[in-house]
Amino acid sequence: MSEEDQKLVEQLKNNLALLNKSQNTLMEMEVYELISDLDPGPGIGKVDEIYFEALTARLARIADIFMNKVLKFIFFINREFPETFIDRANLAEKLNLVTKADEIAAIRDLRNRITHEYEEENIYKLYRKAKRLVPELTSSIEMTNNYLESREWFLT
Repeated sequence: MSEEDQKLVEQLKNNLALLNKSQNTLMEMEVYELISDLDPGPGIGKVDEIYFEALTARLARIADIFMNKVLKFIFFINREFPETFIDRANLAEKLNLVTKADEIAAIRDLRNRITHEYEEENIYKLYRKAKRLVPELTSSIEMTNNYLESREWFLT
């Protein structure tokens, strides 16, 4: 492995540690469990709304690290250079890094909406979608961790 590749692997390991830390923080906060039985809508209480805000903020951060740091470095190391996001999502599915390319695209769209959405009437749809996609993102992260654990270049 070249020195440049070794640097990429080290950056990937750092990004993966950051991703796993962020995901663990979400699970330790138990936000997802607290809202699992709630249907977000105008009638939810202030405390529940804070939980949904925490969930969406953490989900956006995890999605950003996963898609823009971890997957990107895996592609670089494998000498794959997909040009568009949908190409990256399809390649990630092909490499068994994610459950489904369509779901990764939905998570990316949600991340963008979380980052830029401020209309209160749409916020409840955003909460519902976030709640639905947390397990999908968690499964994809687990698949990516399994992929990396099976790669000799990652273990050295």
